[in-house]
Amino acid sequence: MSKSKIKFALFAMATTFFAVGVTEFISVGVLPSVSAEFHVSTSTAGLITTLYALGVAVGAPILTLLTSGFAKKKVIIGALIVFSLGHLLITFAPTFITVLIGRFIAGAAHGLLFALSSIIAAELVGPSKQASAIAFIFSGFTIATAIGAPLGTSISTFISWRIPFLAITILGLLALVMNIIVLPKDKANNTKVNLGAQLHIFTQPHILLTLLVTILGYGGTFATFTYLSPILERVTMVKSEYISIILVIYGIAIAIGNSIGGKFGDSNPVTVLFMIFIIQGLALIAFYFTTPYFIPAIINI
Repeated sequence: MSKSKIKFALFAMATTFFAVGVTEFISVGVLPSVSAEFHVSTSTAGLITTLYALGVAVGAPILTLLTSGFAKKKVIIGALIVFSLGHLLITFAPTFITVLIGRFIAGAAHGLLFALSSIIAAELVGPSKQASAIAFIFSGFTIATAIGAPLGTSISTFISWRIPFLAITILGLLALVMNIIVLPKDKANNTKVNLGAQLHIFTQPHILLTLLVTILGYGGTFATFTYLSPILERVTMVKSEYISIILVIYGIAIAIGNSIGGKFGDSNPVTVLFMIFIIQGLALIAFYFTTPYFIPAIINI
């Protein structure tokens, strides 16, 4: 492939990551609106995050096993179709259950899109440029965190929570068209993933420990983030129209943290990760005490 086509292919995958990033973080902004429209409690509305996460955790591994023998381009195209259909279902959902089904479907496609995009990006460039190629496509996710999700929150607050999901559907279809056009054809993989071999991994203590650390570390963070809007509205007494601004600040902080953490992590990743989880744990504990006070709560966030 020419350099221009490679850049376009990486841009197509960055667009994919942007769409995935927006939908992953949009739930915190639409939670109050979804709760109000379907007359469910805030805690019940939080299932839109839970079902998406279940789609990633349960659906993605199953789809990976089922598609392991297919060409990567066909799989990523199929995953984008599933991703877009899931969000189309959410956009026109007549009931809360329909929203949850759409979130699960979209979450199942999420895992495939992340894994395959990273692999394809690495294959498109030489070994010396693989890290930068993967970093470039992940920039779509970072931008979504800093800008896309807060923008979606504003639209949800002032117009309708369905509009952001319609926009994500369109983004998914745009990414689909770009990937169809620019990704090179690849041969089907004759080596299928064996279910028994995959399950055997979970018998290894260090793998289980790594998974446990990930679940507890990110679980605590996202459990808080999911209910950030109602916490700020009801406890910190922040007006709903200012929530999106706070989410922009949060997103920028994530982007800065990712950049700094990545640089320090190159030399001693285990120590850096250990320190990050300690700091994050202390921040979450502190948030319990700072939420009634605006300035301390914002600093804490």
